[in-house]
Amino acid sequence: RAPPPPRPATVSFRQIVIAPKASEAAKVIARARAESLLAEIKRGGDFERIAKRESMDSVSGAQGGDLGWNGRGTMVPEFERWMFALRPGELSPVIETVHGYHIIRVDRAKPGEVKSRHILIRPTIWPTAAM
Repeated sequence: RAPPPPRPATVSFRQIVIAPKASEAAKVIARARAESLLAEIKRGGDFERIAKRESMDSVSGAQGGDLGWNGRGTMVPEFERWMFALRPGELSPVIETVHGYHIIRVDRAKPGEVKSRHILIRPTIWPTAAM
């Protein structure tokens, strides 16, 4: 009779995670970038093409900003408020969430759900010296 297979190594640990915060200067730069993209779209730029080129959302950016269909309670509150306030084809202003700055466009709507796209611009977070 063969011995049981060896157990994989395991560890028990604890951690403290401190999320880095962007500086005010980095936030100003990111917001200005998002505002310039919004202006480009309003001048007739193709939202999907600009999202593929500029969005920092690694998943939706590659799909032209497509977020698919979403109901209430699936997005951060600031994003969701705009997502459900826009009519199909409308653009949001640049909005700030914990993820960065967004430009939202609703493509389609049905009761309780909207199909939207977004472009995300994140402020750059530079390493800081230890305190």
